[in-house]
Amino acid sequence: MMCGNLNKKGVTLIEMAVVTALFLVVMIPIMSIYNQSLVSLYAVEKVSDSQKNAENGLFFISQELAGVVNFYTISSTYFSANTYRNTNVSFYYQSSDSTLRRYRGIGFTNGAVIARYVTGVNFTYISDTTYQPTYSAASVVGVRVRVTTNAPASNITDPTSIGPEGFTVSSYIWCRNRSTN
Repeated sequence: MMCGNLNKKGVTLIEMAVVTALFLVVMIPIMSIYNQSLVSLYAVEKVSDSQKNAENGLFFISQELAGVVNFYTISSTYFSANTYRNTNVSFYYQSSDSTLRRYRGIGFTNGAVIARYVTGVNFTYISDTTYQPTYSAASVVGVRVRVTTNAPASNITDPTSIGPEGFTVSSYIWCRNRSTN
């Protein structure tokens, strides 16, 4: 009988358990770091997308405002104007779904979304080159536009990583109707 002479070429169950334990001791921290880096990458992408939304919204508004001949209606969150192409355009902030919208014509409903996740829009109308604010649509020659956006908390893992103030872009846009005094 060969019971007393065991083959020494195999691996015992205890040796396998020790190797598995060592493997887990090494791999758990590595996987933890890898998982945390993926979570951070995802959050950074969402914040970046949110910032690009604000920049795109400002770009579209700037393009239209540069061609404005006269304003019909002005407010801190919307305006309607006539462009040099003799077309009417309206921009407005819709807080119910956090979007910035553009409507071809004079109106503030059913506009096309130009930016999502917008948490604030502010139009400051300027009457001359001294940057004095005006509330008269007839005297507007420029507009300071501020668009604030924030990534939606449901789309990122750590909503506090963005900050409550969000990301703001702003620009002064001089309209075509500006006099050259």
